[in-house]
Amino acid sequence: MPEVIAEEDKIILDTNSIVYVVGELQNYSLMNSERDVIADAFETFIGHALKGGQGQFFTPRNVVKMMVDVIQPTETDKIIDPACGSGGFLIDALKYVWDKATPKYQKLGWKDGQIEKKKIEIATKNFRGLDKDYFLSKVAKAYMNLIGDGTTGIFCEDSLENPGNWKPETQAKIKLGEFDILLTNPPFGSKIPVVGADKMKQFDVGYKWKFDDETGVWEKGNKLKEQEEPQVLFIERCLSLLKDGGKMAMVLPSGILGNQQEEYLRQYLLDRGNLFAIVELPFETFSPNISINTSVLFIQKGKSKLKQEDLFISINEYCGHDKKGRPTEKDDISKVSELYLNKKSNTNNFFIKHSFLEKSFVAKRYLKKYIDNLKVIEKSSHPVVSFGSIISKVHNGANIDDSSIYVEKNKVFRIYWLKV
Repeated sequence: MPEVIAEEDKIILDTNSIVYVVGELQNYSLMNSERDVIADAFETFIGHALKGGQGQFFTPRNVVKMMVDVIQPTETDKIIDPACGSGGFLIDALKYVWDKATPKYQKLGWKDGQIEKKKIEIATKNFRGLDKDYFLSKVAKAYMNLIGDGTTGIFCEDSLENPGNWKPETQAKIKLGEFDILLTNPPFGSKIPVVGADKMKQFDVGYKWKFDDETGVWEKGNKLKEQEEPQVLFIERCLSLLKDGGKMAMVLPSGILGNQQEEYLRQYLLDRGNLFAIVELPFETFSPNISINTSVLFIQKGKSKLKQEDLFISINEYCGHDKKGRPTEKDDISKVSELYLNKKSNTNNFFIKHSFLEKSFVAKRYLKKYIDNLKVIEKSSHPVVSFGSIISKVHNGANIDDSSIYVEKNKVFRIYWLKV
């Protein structure tokens, strides 16, 4: 595997150690494990040293599988992970595609050798990965090689760099606007900001945005930001990699979904695509390595060809392990794709009309009890105005007897301030 092991790489284990390791491993199938054991191994032994400071953490297998199952890639789809790490998303997507394609060709009477050749062709032609870490990109190549092929589609590149600065072999196989499916968990965090005008000026979100009170929308300004967190820029880069109608699933810190200062990002997403699912992950999902609120956004790029179907909301409490990483029986994440694909609903998994989507993408805001309240308000015979249009400041310590008058278009409203 020249793409994985370079001439200057040396094996430092002695012969007896290699024989012992091979003897111990030969009784196990890494590929058929319920967990991504290769990623787990790197997470355990070298994870913190390798990528903890870079804001990257391997995505748990059940989250990866859920994202792949919801997206449903096909053998003709061109698939990419622009922050591929050890290759977990690509591996699961490739297995999914192979599992769907194999029975089809068996029914056509293909021989096993023909089917295997077709599987390798699918991997080589349609699967691509980028990671700026040289070692991780080699791990991804080795991982792809272990299950079949696809090593020639993995490249060591900075996805946020100008594509014109990528190596020629990368530019030949990865171009903006050519992918059908994108699956990723990009690095994120304020401790690893992206800096440099050359990088920032590529992106609309690399500029400062302002809210226009008259139009009620955010508008891109002319002033470039000095720095930005990588997940913000990844949102735009991921959309740019997709073709019109392409779909992506992306793990993001939940702050992007609800923080007021990130409101322009949510507008940016909705202006350029159709948000069709929000999956809130449990707080312990990435434990024990890190505890953080995260969600997965599912977006289809473009507007003209899209049908605005109902938006799927999923709020998950259990992730299959506890905060110390010990396995538990409860795993809500593994049930998400079945609920979505079969249009099933329960208390924490349900569909809402796109018209109910607010400026916040925080999943809990759309629980049934809140949606029911909105429906009641809509049916009210009384005029409805937003709090934002009537409140200029908050008065702490108000009593229930306190009230003020608000007048709009010759209508008088008495507003009561409740002490809470």
